[in-house]
Amino acid sequence: MEALLQEYADRVTAGVEDPAVRAAFARVPRHLFVPRLADPAGGHVDLAPERAYTDEALVTQLCDGLPSSSSSQPSLMARMLAALRLRPGTRVLEIGAGTGYNAALIAEVTGAPVVSVDVQPEVVDRARDALARAGVTAVEVVLGDGYEGTPTRGPFDRIIATVGVAGVPPTWLDLLAPGGSILAPVEHGGYQPCLLVTDGPDGPVGHALIGSGFMRAAGRLHPHPVRLPPLDPAAEPPRLPIPPVPRERFVDRWFWLAAHDPRCGLRHPAGGGTAYQHTVTDPRAGAVLVEPDALWPVDADPDLVAHVFGLVAGWHAAGGPPISAWRCDLVRTDDQLWEPANWHRSA
Repeated sequence: MEALLQEYADRVTAGVEDPAVRAAFARVPRHLFVPRLADPAGGHVDLAPERAYTDEALVTQLCDGLPSSSSSQPSLMARMLAALRLRPGTRVLEIGAGTGYNAALIAEVTGAPVVSVDVQPEVVDRARDALARAGVTAVEVVLGDGYEGTPTRGPFDRIIATVGVAGVPPTWLDLLAPGGSILAPVEHGGYQPCLLVTDGPDGPVGHALIGSGFMRAAGRLHPHPVRLPPLDPAAEPPRLPIPPVPRERFVDRWFWLAAHDPRCGLRHPAGGGTAYQHTVTDPRAGAVLVEPDALWPVDADPDLVAHVFGLVAGWHAAGGPPISAWRCDLVRTDDQLWEPANWHRSA
């Protein structure tokens, strides 16, 4: 098992420079946190220990047939933990307990107490059981509303959310120690790219770091992405070619589009499932689906099509900036959240 853990750690932390994060993945056994997977037919099925050491998100709970809790993709977890710049003694609050694995990794890196909060009682119970199985005593899993955090347990040097959110609640900012930061997957164009939030001279500011997609939080944190009704396959219009990009760069171009146009979102086709298409949609002007090498107008006004062509061309003309080039201000909304606004690229 030691050799398997080391091989897994080397694979999922490739490109991560923080040696403490790399070491944590080699020391914390993931299979103890994911002994079973959610079965679409109902209940759970046992997971062979070696299957836990893949670079895949593993769904551990379903609600109405849709994932409601999981162990996130390990390589994404590694990049997020590295982005937190954890140090020995760093106090961390985690929003969304999942299996407890991420909190165990944090505790391994920091050697300090970690608090993890989740609104689902069954998730809290399973995370506590897994942490006990793994012999991790530095993590406290609390049942509660992630919006509130844990008001009686702060302050924290870092707050990390492992669920997609619409924005950052003021309660999280209140829980931060001076110089602290928040890493949260914040809704943007149908995805939830990871946003590092710190205190700026005129209020909180954000720095986009990593393209990602997470299960969405419930309650006041729940984002409401743009949706387009399913398209009748028999009515497919012709695709219009655009400069192609590889899949791994498509998310950078999509982020650019969404930073310039809030009408960007994901279209989920008929029949459910996890398939989707990237869409710029307007209730009065139709929609344009955006693919790596083409646009697909859906009853779209010519002006909308030209607008999307222009956005795509703008990204290429700017040299194809990555997600990490973007900064934003955070503004307080009527929903009592700080949400990204005024996206701009760093100089």
